[in-house]
Amino acid sequence: NGKELPGATLVIKDINGNQIDSWISGNEPHYIEGLKEGNYTLTETIAPEGYELSTETIKFTLKADGKVETVVMYNALKTVVTKLKVSKQDIANKEELPGATLVIKDSNGNTVANWVSGTTPHYIEGLEPGNYTLTEEIAPNGYRLSSETIKFTVKSDGSLTSVVMYNTKKVVKLSVSKQDLDTKTELSGASLVIRNSNGEIVDRWISSLTPHYTEELPEGEYTLTEEVAPNGYKLSSETIKFTLKDSDKVTSVVMYNQKKNVTKVRISKQDITNKTELPGAMLIIRDKDNQEVDRWISTSEPHYIEGLSVGEYTLTELLAPNGYVLSSETIKFVVKDDGSVTEVVMYNELEKGVTKVKISKQDITSKEEIAGATLIIKDKDGNEIEKWVSGTKPYYIEGLDPGKYTLTELIAPEGYQLSSETIEFEVKDDGSITSVVMYNARLIEIPITDLNLTMSSVIIGSIVMLLGASLLIYYKRIYM
Repeated sequence: NGKELPGATLVIKDINGNQIDSWISGNEPHYIEGLKEGNYTLTETIAPEGYELSTETIKFTLKADGKVETVVMYNALKTVVTKLKVSKQDIANKEELPGATLVIKDSNGNTVANWVSGTTPHYIEGLEPGNYTLTEEIAPNGYRLSSETIKFTVKSDGSLTSVVMYNTKKVVKLSVSKQDLDTKTELSGASLVIRNSNGEIVDRWISSLTPHYTEELPEGEYTLTEEVAPNGYKLSSETIKFTLKDSDKVTSVVMYNQKKNVTKVRISKQDITNKTELPGAMLIIRDKDNQEVDRWISTSEPHYIEGLSVGEYTLTELLAPNGYVLSSETIKFVVKDDGSVTEVVMYNELEKGVTKVKISKQDITSKEEIAGATLIIKDKDGNEIEKWVSGTKPYYIEGLDPGKYTLTELIAPEGYQLSSETIEFEVKDDGSITSVVMYNARLIEIPITDLNLTMSSVIIGSIVMLLGASLLIYYKRIYM
């Protein structure tokens, strides 16, 4: 427009490049007087605000005729470039969210820009000044779609227009409970796995006494399976399918386990002849890997074992009962998980020449065994050989020297008369069992009647009177 431009820094140099003058332009032309005739140049080092820097180098010549030399340098207005900054952020932490498809439309509804957000804000330059809208077509993975339509204005002054659109995370809450089928209480120690629709493992943990909770999984289809069961429980063969959706509600999944049946094994060590229990044998059980799982000394009762793992085992004898031959047998047996009792019997044969005596203490009427009698056996010289208290089963003695013996009762069982019998018996060396039976009769109970009470009172009264008379005579003798 041919008007003066203030604010430009200008420089004049002579033909040798020496700076002759420098100034900042104002609203009036700049005058210089006293320059020598010759050739000069005019350049601009700083442009006026809002204008492009002039790259021109103007050459001019001063003559000695005194005429005013006019030099004009022009500047062009800067081209204004609009700038727009669009930021897609997490509403909680204000971090940039990649993966959102965003669209900008002008005031006529025409799409002027669309893109997928990244980890840094998106910049757009050169939009025509005017009114625009920003919307989201596809949300970032794991976030809710923004329903917002943001209106903004791009100005023509070259200032930066900034727009921010936020997204809220999808709420996907999952609770997994591992429970006892009967009690519905939490079970610890189960190894559990969650897989996505592609069969990929997305979560794995060991159950505790509280349900497993997570908000880390995205929406989708999943399965829950068990890899290792809690101790004492059967492995669950169930595959639980469930769907996770964007919701403020918790998706709850429950998997149950059934208790294993407690395995029970009954080991009986018996005499091969009479099938009675034999105390004193050292026995051992090994598993299929030949690892020792139990060792004990047999008693007069079978040996019980509970909780053995299901599988194959062997029973062997390390030490035979006194007077018996060591069993060379290795008994194989299988423990099942069906709650049944596994019965195993191992027999022993008597060593040749070992004597065995069976003593039975019985009720003379019912012929049942009586417990609580103190019995004694003596040899032919009257030496005590054995003393014991009878039980509910016959008493066995092994290894007595062949010869004659006697059996007597020292204390009767409660409620029975003491036996006055002395039973003589002989132990032979042919391996046969010597059987001896001693009987007891029950005590006779006399019922208490009114007549009994009267007679008792008379007897007691007579005794008291006799005592009184005796004391009277005694005192008279002393004091008279």
